[in-house]
Amino acid sequence: MLLLARKFPPKEREVKYKEIAGVKHKRLIARGRLIAALVLLGLAYAFMYIQPVIDILSLLIRELAQAIPPLGGYKGSELGMVLAAICVVAGIYYLIKFAMSLSQKLVIYRSGKKPISIPMKITGDSLQLLAKINELAKAAGGITKAEAEVIIGEQLKGLLDKRMQMQNRMIESLRAEVRAAKASGDTEPVKQKIQENIQKLETQDELIDQELKKTGLNKEEIFKKYRIKPPKEEFIDSVLASEGLENLMKG
Repeated sequence: MLLLARKFPPKEREVKYKEIAGVKHKRLIARGRLIAALVLLGLAYAFMYIQPVIDILSLLIRELAQAIPPLGGYKGSELGMVLAAICVVAGIYYLIKFAMSLSQKLVIYRSGKKPISIPMKITGDSLQLLAKINELAKAAGGITKAEAEVIIGEQLKGLLDKRMQMQNRMIESLRAEVRAAKASGDTEPVKQKIQENIQKLETQDELIDQELKKTGLNKEEIFKKYRIKPPKEEFIDSVLASEGLENLMKG
């Protein structure tokens, strides 16, 4: 378990090593915040000093004054000053956020979750910490998908890709058949078709499993990295659930 602590405001966060996909030391420069700051400060200048903009605000006040009479006592320049002040405050906020993004950070990438970034300068200690976290994460979570692909080679990768393509074709074909069966009320033929497809995929999975054993890799781990679900579970989640027929393959 990796414990992350922040001094201000005080906060602690726990991250399991098996959740960590990778750790890097880098700058995450928020260029979008710089652009937002410049746009807001530009608007502030326009509201204060560009006469056509002030004229538009004056016209807007006259229109609004018809519905809200108290507004008739204000000038366009006064409204411009209020809007400019708001833009300046917002622009300074985004400038500060941009400046903060220039600092060096330790970025922890997590599987299926947003990365966590922590301000940290590059020192000998931080580099040692980076190496240690990567080592512990790798030990807890196994090898990465990229590392797995190096081990399994092109032949096995081709089998895995073929497995996914076969499954996707079956899913697309079954969607229309499931809708037709639902409309007619006769679900037995489509139930049998799904069972045949499950058997085909399970046969393919057995072949992949045999090849994986030769490399010393675990099928469950590799399938998880490739996001391959058991065939029955996949068909229920992807096809039957969307039509409200999740219980079709039970029993």
